[in-house]
Amino acid sequence: APSPTIETPVTEVIVTTALDSVDGDTSQIDALLSSPGADGLISLREALEAANETVGPKRIVFSPELSGVTIVLGQVQTYEDPRLFITMDEITIDGDVDGDGESDIILDGNALSSNYSSAFVLSASQITLENLQFVGFQKFTLMVCCVDDHCADKTYEQITIRNNTITSVVGGGGIVVTPLKLVAYTADPTLFSGITMKDIRIFENQIAVSNGPNGGIFIAAAGAGGSDNTLADIQIQDNTISSPGATITINGGDGSSVYFGFPGEEIFSDRNLVENVVISGNALDPAGIGGDGSRPSGIVLIAGNYGNSDNILRDIVISENEITENAEYFTYINPTSNGVVGGLPLTTRAATGNVIENVELTGNISHASSAAFTLLSSSGADPAPVGATGRISNVWIHGNQILDYKWEGMDIFAGVGESDSLIEDVLIEDNLFTALDITKGQALFIYAGGCSGCERASDNNQILNLVIRNNTLNGNDFIFMYAGMEDFATNNTVEYFLGENSLNPENATIDIVDFCGKENEGNRVVPLEEMP
Repeated sequence: APSPTIETPVTEVIVTTALDSVDGDTSQIDALLSSPGADGLISLREALEAANETVGPKRIVFSPELSGVTIVLGQVQTYEDPRLFITMDEITIDGDVDGDGESDIILDGNALSSNYSSAFVLSASQITLENLQFVGFQKFTLMVCCVDDHCADKTYEQITIRNNTITSVVGGGGIVVTPLKLVAYTADPTLFSGITMKDIRIFENQIAVSNGPNGGIFIAAAGAGGSDNTLADIQIQDNTISSPGATITINGGDGSSVYFGFPGEEIFSDRNLVENVVISGNALDPAGIGGDGSRPSGIVLIAGNYGNSDNILRDIVISENEITENAEYFTYINPTSNGVVGGLPLTTRAATGNVIENVELTGNISHASSAAFTLLSSSGADPAPVGATGRISNVWIHGNQILDYKWEGMDIFAGVGESDSLIEDVLIEDNLFTALDITKGQALFIYAGGCSGCERASDNNQILNLVIRNNTLNGNDFIFMYAGMEDFATNNTVEYFLGENSLNPENATIDIVDFCGKENEGNRVVPLEEMP
């Protein structure tokens, strides 16, 4: 007979004071229970410091007397870094005191300086934070990141952030997940390369932040020169998010070393992978002004920016989410972005070879004003370095309600001020398009190459195997499709199959031509006789 499974018992410690003080023996949980200090009470900081020194599963809970009480971080004692660090595996912190599934504990960050204004820094595996309330933090409230001096080649896994409430009106953000060393700046990218973060679940949280550039949930595989990292098996489900920055961002490689203010030669973040991501059931409200000075987006997927290259995002499902009319875009998919950051020098190279593939968008409801879904393979802006490339492939957009758009229901652009980029195998079917004003705005705006107002080439871009069928339109304009757009666009190609669609009115505009704007050579729109 097989041997019975023996479960390791969970060591529990009860927080009994709202004071943020440490006077007990935090060398182990047992030591703290025996010697809690002169006050005879155990603080959250003491409990966590002791848990970080104790092997095995641990659970931190709160005394019933603390229900509804606020714990003000950074008060009572002065700490070099007042954030709460989780550096040992197998720690759960639960703020539900009475077992009703609701949060009873409030953590307040208003006493913290801006440099250290986060609540928890998670740098371990098998961690759960649940049923907690956070108010007044100026940075991202919860950070999953690397903290020590040798972050490389480590794995962080099984991290759950559930049923928490994050509120900030002082510019803070919600949750950030990245292998970057966010605790102290360092110029050595080898410290945050070769890192794996996987099995991350962020669900049933309420996030409402304002008056700053930060978003609700920001996930990046790398940045500042870190390379060869992997983020995998991420679930972002059933959250309610309001934020000035994009409510949810997934980024393969964010920022160069110069972008993050590191000295020395510019270093980029290459060959990072994000895979198996599910974003579903979220209520999104990008309220206010975003970090880029414009109304922000709901979900942003970027494989590489600011020179970061050869990064991959793949196997992503975005389903059953709803976004308000405050959004400019609902879902913005951009493998390669060569933007310009004000106040920073230009990057020394263009971002190239980034890929976003295998994406399903289904069952979503969009009220975004500019466009519900934007697929943009590579983009640049004068005078950013020229020469970026990007690829989007295998995208299935079906069963969505695309409502209240003023300009476009959906944008598909291969190269905007860039060349040699590709979008392929995109199926758009069974969607409902309803314009805010049916006399204005087109459901689909598509071109392979072009750049309005740019004096740079958009050449040799391709959109291949694009299928549009079984959609329903309420609006005067259905499709504006061009191989080339505006100036400096040559040899761009769109190959498409247009099936049966239900149009109201029946004579809704379908404008499909090789080029729109000043004439350039070699642009082609090619109808396919059979669905690929």
